[in-house]
Amino acid sequence: MNNKKNLSSVSGQISPNIVIIGGLIIGAIVMLVVIGGIFWNPGPQVTPTPIPTPPPVTREATVGNVKFKLVEVKDLGNRLKVSESNEPKSFQSDLVTTERFLKVTVSAENLRKDNIPLGGWDITEVYDKDDRKFYTPMDTRIWIPNDSKCGEVLKPSFTATLCTKIYEVAKTSTDLKIQVSVRDAGAGFVSLDM
Repeated sequence: MNNKKNLSSVSGQISPNIVIIGGLIIGAIVMLVVIGGIFWNPGPQVTPTPIPTPPPVTREATVGNVKFKLVEVKDLGNRLKVSESNEPKSFQSDLVTTERFLKVTVSAENLRKDNIPLGGWDITEVYDKDDRKFYTPMDTRIWIPNDSKCGEVLKPSFTATLCTKIYEVAKTSTDLKIQVSVRDAGAGFVSLDM
């Protein structure tokens, strides 16, 4: 029995010690949180400035005083047939590419109060999403419609003038856009939606 008494008195002494130690640990944690809150100040949070994105390329663009608008894009495949040209008797064979031909028609309207002179505007290269440039080959001219008036005089408030060109473009190219330009005013882009 004497042993039981000693055990109960020992266990009674351990219990208050655990409470004191636990209280000290909790007190230390509270002190660290309070002190940490006072000394740890990350300062004002800086919101990163967003990087401006270029304006989206749309089906129309105004450069200087000329309004350009996409009228039609037609994928002609990899062969331009002589029989479908304006001069079927002038050439012996079809024009063939390993890639594809695109026929692009854009309208141009003069918003000025005076004429835009001959050669004062045009549609130039086709660009893809990787900024690769594609040109119109000279030998495609016989497949261009007769109503194409690229670079002709643009009179103010007249019906828009049509400009059609055929481009040789890589099959893998996407997000195509055509550059439109006006002399002394710069250039812009019109989406081909391809």
